[in-house]
Amino acid sequence: MTQQSLSFHPKDTPKPGTLCGRVFDVLHARRGEWIDGRELAKIGGFAGFTARCRELRNRYGYDIENRWYEVRRDGKKFRVTEYRML
Repeated sequence: MTQQSLSFHPKDTPKPGTLCGRVFDVLHARRGEWIDGRELAKIGGFAGFTARCRELRNRYGYDIENRWYEVRRDGKKFRVTEYRML
């Protein structure tokens, strides 16, 4: 008797309609384009969209990059975070 593989199958997709599935839909439809984290937060939850992106990387095997940069507006400093699927 052999043990079943516990590894994930790269390029599986999350269930449609779930928060992870909704983030996947946007990243996949706009593959290669940097997407503002605020837009993904509206889709995948304010504090949860980063976890959804991490799940797409780790569980489903997708190449997702993120970057951030700082902007100043009205004397205040803000951090802008962006994600893209390769």
